[in-house]
Amino acid sequence: MKQRRFFYHFRKNTKGMTVHFKGKCIACWDVKCLVPCETKRNKRQPFLVMQGFADSVEIQNDIAVIR
Repeated sequence: MKQRRFFYHFRKNTKGMTVHFKGKCIACWDVKCLVPCETKRNKRQPFLVMQGFADSVEIQNDIAVIR
């Protein structure tokens, strides 16, 4: 399976998290990241995101599991 870029950040309006993977914006409450990731700073909102490469993102009990 090909690894793809993902990133996630805090979602202010729901006080949860958002994961972006394969062109989709996935809203969730928490994130469980099982792969290495790094910080990335942007000049516009969201100013700080965590990014890396993953095979999949699955939702389990409103928790995004990044593998």
